[in-house]
Amino acid sequence: MPAFWIEVNPKGSHGNLPTLASADWAHIAGPASGTGPAGPQGPAGLMGPMGPVGPQGPAGLGFVVGSIVALPATQAPPANFTLIGASSLVYTDSSKHWKTLSVKYYTLH
Repeated sequence: MPAFWIEVNPKGSHGNLPTLASADWAHIAGPASGTGPAGPQGPAGLMGPMGPVGPQGPAGLGFVVGSIVALPATQAPPANFTLIGASSLVYTDSSKHWKTLSVKYYTLH
């Protein structure tokens, strides 16, 4: 596209050639064209800074190291508990019937 310039200094250009840096000349642009196609996606940016610390979580089970817990023999123990033995508990249910429950004893380590 050709470039068109107009002299804007009423006293003349004083020998200056038309440039965008010269105050003696103004560039006359042609009509704007339509929007071109979108360019390719750029690379991913750097990872942002670490966010703030979250709120305090709920209290844990309340067991301390060395605590012993009896669980039904078929139930898996919680994390960080070690099997230390097994037994049968004999008890009466709410209908006053005798029941036997196989249990395993675990300790928190």
